[in-house]
Amino acid sequence: MGKPTPPFGVSKLNPPKWFRFQTAVRGFQRGQIHFLQKDEAADQLSISKIGAEVECCPKVSLFVPKPDQFLVARSTLPRYPTPQAEYHFGLVADLDLNSRDPQEFIWRLGRPKGRVVKLSSRQQRDRFTVVWDEELELRSSTATRNRSMEPAGVFEPRRLLLAFCDYSGIAYKIDALTGKVFQRWVIADGDGNEPKPFKAEWATIKGDFIWVGSIGFEWYGTSGEILHRNAEWVKVIDSNGWIRNLDWHPVYQAIRTATNTTLPGFLWHEAVEWEPVRRLWLMLPRFASNSSKYTPGLEHQDTTNMLIIADESFVNIEVKRLDHHEPGYGFTSIRRLPGSRHLFMVLRVKETAESQHTQAAIVDLEGNFYTDPPYIQVGSRKYEGLAFL
Repeated sequence: MGKPTPPFGVSKLNPPKWFRFQTAVRGFQRGQIHFLQKDEAADQLSISKIGAEVECCPKVSLFVPKPDQFLVARSTLPRYPTPQAEYHFGLVADLDLNSRDPQEFIWRLGRPKGRVVKLSSRQQRDRFTVVWDEELELRSSTATRNRSMEPAGVFEPRRLLLAFCDYSGIAYKIDALTGKVFQRWVIADGDGNEPKPFKAEWATIKGDFIWVGSIGFEWYGTSGEILHRNAEWVKVIDSNGWIRNLDWHPVYQAIRTATNTTLPGFLWHEAVEWEPVRRLWLMLPRFASNSSKYTPGLEHQDTTNMLIIADESFVNIEVKRLDHHEPGYGFTSIRRLPGSRHLFMVLRVKETAESQHTQAAIVDLEGNFYTDPPYIQVGSRKYEGLAFL
């Protein structure tokens, strides 16, 4: 029997030509700026200059296109700085309808800042806690149907702080110092030719592209019929803002098969992260059911503690269960701890008609917790965006 074929075409996409060249420069010192000259005639890249060393984030790459030239600031091998005592991060809340100012035509959000602090300990396993700093207010006057600033994902690619609104489809650039927000892209639903905005629920960096996804399953009409599968599309955005639309239906189906959530069940995604060192997709679904279709308003009864680990082609999918599950709490974000080979910060949210609450934890892919208590209280809001600063 031959090697199994990936269930979708994502891994077969032609990467940028400079990306294929990366393996040829692995011998150079990590953390250098490599100037790569594009040679159209030879269909290859050649090194024109090697610059001075720079500090590179191990999680993302800086990709700045220039005329006939690319400037790539990245480590040719995964670079892990010495583990730090503190890791600064920011959160963004999704307040739904409550983000609208009652007096002005403006939408406001609070963006609290905090630090993951490593505790001094002689224990075999590291321990962390969270210390909170000041809160920064974010403002926008752009809306869709009187709704705006409901970000479901926030992260810091290429030293830009970006947030994606799950209602308007707008991608915002956030000024981390002033709290000002700027429209960067408006993302259309489905294959990109739909009039409705894309319901962005997760975002991550893979290579030098931003990958943005939605909840990942079919949408039903009032009679129970399937109306469309727009939420199964994924958007891949390059450094110029060009958006490629990928049909991830086979991907999501492979995941649902592995998790036993195929029809009549469902699996709702909000926390997805690409892990570049081991080249793994990490997913912490918020809701899951193996026996009933999605019914609006009832999904909060179906929170889950699943951790999904898949290879790049989604051929090998592993499903684990995290301890300390509490009914009502579902995951909304996952981000790798900067400089760490194996630790991740996760958020989980409990949402009812009367209240919202968020908790955070530091975990590894074996399901071990590095916070004590396992989940740290964040606050009485629904935080769906997490970015290390």
